[in-house]
Amino acid sequence: MPVVSRLKDLVRANLNDLINKAENLEKSLNLYIDDATENFRQFVVEVNRIEAERILITERI
Repeated sequence: MPVVSRLKDLVRANLNDLINKAENLEKSLNLYIDDATENFRQFVVEVNRIEAERILITERI
């Protein structure tokens, strides 16, 4: 029976390790998505600022 118990512990440890890696991957992916979303938001703000400046300069000419 010790062999069966050891095998069960080994399988359980490997499953726990896979679950932990999957959770870390999910967290990493969520952080990446958050960063990409923030970068895109900043890009849109900058494009709008440049477009507003372009309109002002065009109106002055």
